[in-house]
Amino acid sequence: MLLKKVTIFKYKSFFSEQTFPVGEGLTRVIGKNESGKSALLEALAKSNYFEINPEFSFDKTRDYPRGQLALLGTTSPDAVTCEYSITKDVLAAIEEDLGEGVLKRNTVAITTLYDNSSDVSGIEVDFEKFKAHMVKKVNVGQNVARELKDIHSFEDLLDKADNSTSYEDIKAYLQHILIAIEAISSVWSNLLNKYIYFTYLKPALPKYWYFSDYYLLPARINLTSYANGNLDGSLSPREYEIVKALFELSGLDATGIQSENDFERFITALETTSNKITDDMAKYWSTNENLEIRFDIEHSDNNTRWLNIRVYSPRYRVTLPLESRSRGFVWFFSFMVWFSKIQTHLDSRFILLLDEPGFSLHGLAQRDLLRFIKEELVPNHQVIFTTHSPYMIDPDKLNEILSVIDTNDRNVGSVIHTIREESDADTLVPVQLALGHELVKNVLPQGKTLVVRGLSDMVLLRYLSSLLKAKNKTGLPSDLTIIPVDRLDQLIALMLLNRDTQSQCVCLYENSGKELPDEAKSLLLGKKIMFYKGSKKEKTIEDLLMKEEYLKAYEGAFKRKIRRNSIDAEAPVVPQVQKSDEDFDRYAPIVWLITNSATEPLSEETLDRFEKLFIKLLDLYS
Repeated sequence: MLLKKVTIFKYKSFFSEQTFPVGEGLTRVIGKNESGKSALLEALAKSNYFEINPEFSFDKTRDYPRGQLALLGTTSPDAVTCEYSITKDVLAAIEEDLGEGVLKRNTVAITTLYDNSSDVSGIEVDFEKFKAHMVKKVNVGQNVARELKDIHSFEDLLDKADNSTSYEDIKAYLQHILIAIEAISSVWSNLLNKYIYFTYLKPALPKYWYFSDYYLLPARINLTSYANGNLDGSLSPREYEIVKALFELSGLDATGIQSENDFERFITALETTSNKITDDMAKYWSTNENLEIRFDIEHSDNNTRWLNIRVYSPRYRVTLPLESRSRGFVWFFSFMVWFSKIQTHLDSRFILLLDEPGFSLHGLAQRDLLRFIKEELVPNHQVIFTTHSPYMIDPDKLNEILSVIDTNDRNVGSVIHTIREESDADTLVPVQLALGHELVKNVLPQGKTLVVRGLSDMVLLRYLSSLLKAKNKTGLPSDLTIIPVDRLDQLIALMLLNRDTQSQCVCLYENSGKELPDEAKSLLLGKKIMFYKGSKKEKTIEDLLMKEEYLKAYEGAFKRKIRRNSIDAEAPVVPQVQKSDEDFDRYAPIVWLITNSATEPLSEETLDRFEKLFIKLLDLYS
């Protein structure tokens, strides 16, 4: 069974009914702090948690929106409805028993109320298909076959079978259904629906398994208190759960530890389990240092025994308390313990609810975690996780994203949107960052790349290169990609985002008369940079043109005259004309120059300057 759609009626910050779709594999939930992301996961978890746990059951006083609680009185309203699609294996089992096409719909909806009871809806049986299947299995006479045409419900069929001796074979055929129905105390008006649900659908319903940053393995465990079931305040309820998971995986019963021999067996079992988990973790822990989890038993006053969890680093040959390691490592190891426990439930289906998974991990480690989720979890489980991180977003999987925003409306509260519906810019930040990073990664292609100041630089360089090549002179190679980047700070950002690119990148820039700071040079990560040089100040690409050529192009583009005696022939030309022109557009003169090249050809001196520039650029690629 696969979760397809969810409706949250009223729960915590959700003051109004919210319906949203769920993907067959992975669903990601984004939203600002306190928007309601965790509440969404909690509501789902409480609808069918994998074990009896008071924390994951609905409580009207705790969970219903406070401002509306007084209006409820003693009623127990709906909390959440989950609609599931019936998978092919379950459908095949139903049809083998009751007939092909017996279900009119391949979905079922389960509504959980605040008293933690549930209502089932959406089961629609084609009774005629059931009767046809039954007739194939039971040899009925002609009279019974005619009578069956006028029976339109399972209840009427049972009544007829109880009161007619000619229906003995049919009654015998129905016996397995009747036995199953009578074994279930729940009252249903439609008995065949009841049989289908409890026999086939309910056992196949996935259970929810919740994991958050609070399920971290502690560095120190009071075994005496743990064995007695008394947490004594040293372990939070969720720490207790993750410790319990580790012990269960190791096949240990903490209550049985009495002697030194017991301690050794206990530690050996724990280390065997943790070594396996660490080995599995190494495939997805990018900053792996071959760390090892180690355990020791400490004796303190009053015959109290403590289990200390430490981490051994082969690099430094020391052990440190678990709490001294990075929170990211502790989180990943604890998560692997939790996931390993899931794997022991081979006969159960789960939907995994991960609240801010890997929040404490480095960005690249989050990428590894996402790979783990997609490779290890999604093939066998539906996964829903919340995140703030762009590293947990796949730019090509935007259909998997839901957003949650707090409307600040007391009648509405939090609302849930698909990514196509979301218009809140702040909520979309993780998606925008992920898309921006993906876009920038694809800006610099593999091979030779030239980054220039802007569009006018790119156009002029391409044009001059074609002119020179037409004269059998040196131009730019045909496999060179030119990318315009407007500002130097944007250039630095581009290089940082593309530090892993395999392209041969050269930057041709103006430096506005300022020397590039050393830290900026280091940020450019060894990329080759060439600046337009001049005798007075740093110049621009326009200064490679003869001064008169550019001034004519400017006058032609803007239909205005420039007094030649106002122009310093040695200084950069663009700042001089820009100073007196509020509507200046750097691109327009270049377009005019190119479109009027037939009547206003460029001088040989200009061509010579550009050829020298291209020769220098080509040297940087060699």
